[in-house]
Amino acid sequence: MKYFKNSILIIASLLLLTACGETTVDDNGLTLYRWNAYEMRVPASWEQVEKTQMSTPVRGTVELAMRSLVSNRGFMNNLTVLSDTIQSETATSSEYMRQTMLWASREYLSTTIENEESVTFADGTTSALVIFHAKYNEITEEHLFMQTARICGKTVYLITLWLENDTPADTYDRYRPILASFTCK
Repeated sequence: MKYFKNSILIIASLLLLTACGETTVDDNGLTLYRWNAYEMRVPASWEQVEKTQMSTPVRGTVELAMRSLVSNRGFMNNLTVLSDTIQSETATSSEYMRQTMLWASREYLSTTIENEESVTFADGTTSALVIFHAKYNEITEEHLFMQTARICGKTVYLITLWLENDTPADTYDRYRPILASFTCK
C-alpha cells in the first residue's frame, strides 16, 4: 500500500510539473535558449562552444557559438552569433546584411551567392537572408553559409549557420527556423 501511495504521489507531481512547465523542444527539434539580450531556438542535439576555443572575429564580439555533435570529414555544422554596436540610427537589418556581404567578399578567397531571400523573425521583423558558398584560403574547404542580421536597439547581431558545402538545397528548410527564431528581448 505504501508503494502504491508513493507511486501516485510521484505521478501526480510529474503531471503537475509537466502542466506548469514549458516544453522547450519544438516540432523542428529546436530548443529555446534565452540570453540577456535575445533568445533563439537551436537544435537540441547541438552543444555550446566556449569562446576561448574560437579565434577572435575581425569585427564584433562572439555572443554565442554552437556546433553539431555529428562530424563529417572533420567538419561539424555550427552556429555563431556576433554582436556589434550599430553606427547609424537609420540602418535596417537588411542593409546591415548587404554591407556584411560586401565585407565578406573581400575577406574570403572566393564567395558565391546562391540565394538572397527574406527571413521573418518570430516577432514579425524581417531581414535579408543570404545563402552563399565561401572559401577562406587555398587550404580550407569551401563551406555553405546561411546568414542574416538583426538589429536590437543599438546592437546588431550577425547570425550565421556554417553548413557542409554539399548540403542539399532541398534541406535548407530545416535550417531556416533556427535563424528565424532569433528574438530581441
